[in-house]
Amino acid sequence: MIDAGALIKMRRANVDAGTSSLNQPRDGGAIQVFGTPTLPAYFRSLRDDSAGGDSDGPSIGAAPADYGGIVYRNDSDYESQGVFLNYVNHADMKHGGGKVVVNSEENVYTPIHMETARPQVSHNTITYSGGAAISADPNSFDDSLGRIGPDVHRNHLSDNSVNALFVRIRTALGAPVDRLDVNGRFNDSDITHVITENLHIAGNPGGPVGTSARASGR
Repeated sequence: MIDAGALIKMRRANVDAGTSSLNQPRDGGAIQVFGTPTLPAYFRSLRDDSAGGDSDGPSIGAAPADYGGIVYRNDSDYESQGVFLNYVNHADMKHGGGKVVVNSEENVYTPIHMETARPQVSHNTITYSGGAAISADPNSFDDSLGRIGPDVHRNHLSDNSVNALFVRIRTALGAPVDRLDVNGRFNDSDITHVITENLHIAGNPGGPVGTSARASGR
C-alpha cells in the first residue's frame, strides 16, 4: 500500500506486482496507491531535484523515460476469484515510461502497465512520459467475473508521447503475435484507446443461437 503524500523516486526501475520470473513466483501480490484529491502519491525520477531534494548528486536533470512505472501482471491480486485488489487512485506520475531490465531482459514499460490484469486506475495525473501514459495487452480487456477490462476513468494525461491507453500488441520476430482470445470489451469512454498493430481476435464466426429460422420453416 502506498499512502497519500508518499514519494517514490526511481531510475530505470518498476514497482511490480505478480510473477515476472518462473523461478520467483509472486502470485497474489497487489499494489494499491491511496492518494487523495488534496494529497496525491508522487512517482518521480531519481534525477528530479524538485521532489525530495537532490537524490543523485550532479546530473542532467529529469527527462521522459527515466523509469518504468507500476506493473500489474496476470497473476497479481485474486482476480481469478473475482477479487480485484490492484488500485491506483490520485497518483501523480512524471517522467516515467522508460526501459527497465527485468530478469536480464530489457523492455519498455509505461507509467501504468497491465499484463492481462484489470486494476482500477482513476483520478491520476500522468505527465512527460517517454511513451504512452497507460498501456495494456489485449487480454486485459476481459469482461468476465463482473469487471469489463481495467476500470479506467477520470485520469489527466498531458505532455506524454501518447496521451492515451495504448493497446500493446507484441510482434517480435519468431514469437506469436498477441491476440485477444478472451471475451473482451473496450468500455472506458473517457480515455482514447490507441491500437497501432493489427489486433487478431481468436474465435469462431457468430450466428443464431438455437433453432434457426430455416430449420423451423419460417
